[in-house]
Amino acid sequence: MTDWIHELIDTASYSGVAVLMLLENIIVPIPAETVMLLAGFVASRGDLSFIGVVAAGTAGSVVGNLPLYLWGRHIGRRRVRSWFNRHSAWLLLEPEQLDRGFDWIAKRRGALAIAMARPLPGVCTLISLPAGAAGMSAGRFLAGSFVGAAIWNTLLATFGFQLGENYRHAERYLGYTLIASASLLVGGIVWHLLHRWRRLHRKPSPISALS
Repeated sequence: MTDWIHELIDTASYSGVAVLMLLENIIVPIPAETVMLLAGFVASRGDLSFIGVVAAGTAGSVVGNLPLYLWGRHIGRRRVRSWFNRHSAWLLLEPEQLDRGFDWIAKRRGALAIAMARPLPGVCTLISLPAGAAGMSAGRFLAGSFVGAAIWNTLLATFGFQLGENYRHAERYLGYTLIASASLLVGGIVWHLLHRWRRLHRKPSPISALS
């Protein structure tokens, strides 16, 4: 995958960086880490400017976050909650927790949540749906997306720029970190589902049955 990403950035310049980051945010399996590390490496050669690759990557990230946000705004909170209730057997939140999440995003620090989700693969895209369904304003959503993407993309491009042709080492270590994070996430999901299954299938005690 790295080779064709590298070739696209070399060929399409800033447009290639923006398109790759846009696709990465529409749940396409293109790792943002690889894209921005490569873009930073290309900038270190002098073929592109560092500020240019960060700006292009950030623009692509922000635009890529919009489809799920707009879909959430279109279908609304009620339909998202209805879908959640139909699939609650395998999801990780109780309906009350989902409602609290909607309220938190809509009324409190939604933009901060969007920004903090940027380094988390998958989460950075999926959080756009409840943000839209909760009625979060477009301005706050775009601000959170921009800040989070700008910070994360700057860090990645800096690694690629400083490491030069050794960027592959950073890519590998980042990959190990993401694998470890994913493993912890999957372990947490399994534990949650088992705990929930046991609670649903726990037999009531004789005392509780008489009450």
